[in-house]
Amino acid sequence: MSTITQTKLKSFATELAQGIRTQGYLANVPASLLKMPVKAALGA
Repeated sequence: MSTITQTKLKSFATELAQGIRTQGYLANVPASLLKMPVKAALGA
């Protein structure tokens, strides 16, 4: 199992922030962040 380094986390956050254009999208970010690791873990 790998761990996320501060550099990788900051890079990911910066990339994510560039795509946020509306408050509505921002409201959906937490749900999306939850789905990603679950899908990855299940191989979906």
